[in-house]
Amino acid sequence: MIVSGYGPAKIAAAEIVTGDYFETLGVRPSAGRTIQPADDSRSATPVIVLSYGFWQSAFGGDASILGRAIRLNGTSFEIIGVAEPHFSGLTPGHKQDLWLTRSMFPLVGSYEGWSRIDAPGNVWLAIAGRRKPGVSVEQALAQMTLLFHNTKLKIEENDHPTISLLPAQEALIGQRPTFKTPLYVLMVGVGIILLICCANVAGLLMARSTTRRKEMAVRLALGAGRGRIIRQLLTESILLSVTGGALGVLSGFWGVRAILTMLSLGPDRPFPFTASPDLRILIFSAALSVSTGVIFGLLPAVRSARLDLTPALKETADSAANAERTGWFKLGNGLAAMQVALAIIVLVGAGLLVRTFQNLKNVQPGFDTRNLLIVALDPTLSGYDSIRTQRLYGDLREKFSAIPGITSVTYSSNPLLSGNLYTQGQRIAGDPTNKDLFVDKLLVGKNFFETMRIPLLAGRTFTDADFTRLAAHSQASRASNRNKDPEMEIEPVLVNEAFVKEYLEGRNPLGVLLKKGDGEHSSGDRTREKRKTRESEIVGVVASTKYENIRTEVKPTLYAAAGSDGIFFALRTALDPRLAIPAVREIVSGADRDLPIFEIATQTEKIDRTLFQERIIAKLSSFFGILALILACIGVYGLLAYEVSRRTREIGIRMALGASRGTVMRFVLFDGLRVALASSVIGCGVALAITRYLKSFLFGIKAADPTTFLGAVGILLVIVLAACYLPARRAVRVDPLVALRYE
Repeated sequence: MIVSGYGPAKIAAAEIVTGDYFETLGVRPSAGRTIQPADDSRSATPVIVLSYGFWQSAFGGDASILGRAIRLNGTSFEIIGVAEPHFSGLTPGHKQDLWLTRSMFPLVGSYEGWSRIDAPGNVWLAIAGRRKPGVSVEQALAQMTLLFHNTKLKIEENDHPTISLLPAQEALIGQRPTFKTPLYVLMVGVGIILLICCANVAGLLMARSTTRRKEMAVRLALGAGRGRIIRQLLTESILLSVTGGALGVLSGFWGVRAILTMLSLGPDRPFPFTASPDLRILIFSAALSVSTGVIFGLLPAVRSARLDLTPALKETADSAANAERTGWFKLGNGLAAMQVALAIIVLVGAGLLVRTFQNLKNVQPGFDTRNLLIVALDPTLSGYDSIRTQRLYGDLREKFSAIPGITSVTYSSNPLLSGNLYTQGQRIAGDPTNKDLFVDKLLVGKNFFETMRIPLLAGRTFTDADFTRLAAHSQASRASNRNKDPEMEIEPVLVNEAFVKEYLEGRNPLGVLLKKGDGEHSSGDRTREKRKTRESEIVGVVASTKYENIRTEVKPTLYAAAGSDGIFFALRTALDPRLAIPAVREIVSGADRDLPIFEIATQTEKIDRTLFQERIIAKLSSFFGILALILACIGVYGLLAYEVSRRTREIGIRMALGASRGTVMRFVLFDGLRVALASSVIGCGVALAITRYLKSFLFGIKAADPTTFLGAVGILLVIVLAACYLPARRAVRVDPLVALRYE
């Protein structure tokens, strides 16, 4: 909706509701009142309810706005209330700025057919209801099924439609699918980081329990029960984990704000979901902290409580540590190996996602994306007819061209690589099969191919005469009955090289006639085509370009001359296109103060927005990968440092017997590297099994990409080697005489 009549015109997202919408949902007003059933009548005064966020952002929270009239798409509506602060819509992720009744919808609709919303077969409402107390879902479904079969529309004999009752959270999924899988992927990364941290803590507790064997033995000898020892050690472990959890929660508040700041830069601004730590998150964090403290502190506690007192009381720290050694692959090595293996999994996943993002950034779309400014307008929402709209477009195009630094101006029904797509069925005249060929279709303005720098391969582009004939047809359509629009003469169109290769291989495409097929589909919200065309003639062939987004393959595309619908201007500049934004806004405002700009952004910014999710996932996965790498190296370093401390006497004997410093260093480094190598093999095997679930995210790379796996292993081994160096350096500095007197 275009909201005008209160300062500069604004864009608002509106939801069409019935009169009992707020009552059924139990949503209360924070100011004024909500829509009532009496408002849902064509004889009632047109009213709207604002969302709390839109009330604050667009009207500054002005309470005097209640009762005032504003215009939606040129029609006057009275503001009767503001919804409660935490309610922004029924469907998750679809934030609404205002609500108006279903009966008033035809007053603001500019799309053809909006005035016939009650026509039989026009199904567009999402129906939600609340069950009465004591009524089961089965009972409600039985009653609804009976009602449905008594009132349903005439259907095909072979059709057997049914009705379903689903929980609102299951039926109204909204944008959940968009965020669901990426969040699951990131949650797996978070879980792996948690496991690495827990393995680190478990290794620390195991090492501490070894050095405290004599202390525990003394406690047992003085009469402490085994349960008392276990409780003491578990208390220490839980205290450690809860302290870490508390620090994590404090960091989490900062982390949430940082992530929301990143997400607010995306195409959904503001971010359509509420994401703030609440009581549930705090309870979950507390439970997680306590459970990790219990689980990973239990084994060291039980081991300490099962000491054999006699030998334990005679042990020194060194002999106690030697008594704990049960072979190379003892528990400490196992914990370190687990950390390295988990780090490999995170590193491989991060590597695949980062390389995917780089591959998408490096894709050549087939046209020059540099120095392009995209400006979105839709005068039809402000009540412009086709004649006024075309006149406005001509004036704006002329004034945009006069801006210093602008080299050319054009427009189209959709900007390239914006995520919007219009597909239409076409039939080749004379084709004996007469089958529909579904092709991507784009309506373009004058100088489109020159401005976008799409090479012309054969024939011609659109001329002024083509647009003059289109304008004449639009005027004739307006003068005639809408249901009997006059058909255009043969319409000139251009096709891309992919169209020729797939459908016209071996034929001269110029002069080929096309007929409009039966099917069409639009993934955008502004592509509308009202013209009736008997046939189209291919007058030119241009190079293939990507249309919907960077990920999609180049498909057969048809270009037709743009009419008077909402369009996107494209301005080619000699300098930074953002420098032209103030002048563009001034020109549009001068043409019509109540005509807002839906969007103004550079072409590269629009492409970046389509890659926003990939960029965020690549950044977060890289962060998790680096964090996992650091934690794993800390674990390996801690293991080797403990080993060097435990084996000080052994190292002294080796050096006393003639071992060189280089031999001792290799001896210590080998201990760390063999743990890293063994766990890397395990980690790669697990990563191969897990990364196949990332296939839907990847682009230009396979889930089992050997370069990524080898790169992750190589990076980890280098970092592990650096982590091993400090304990090894400490080992070679051991004085043999001091080491032999260590006892």
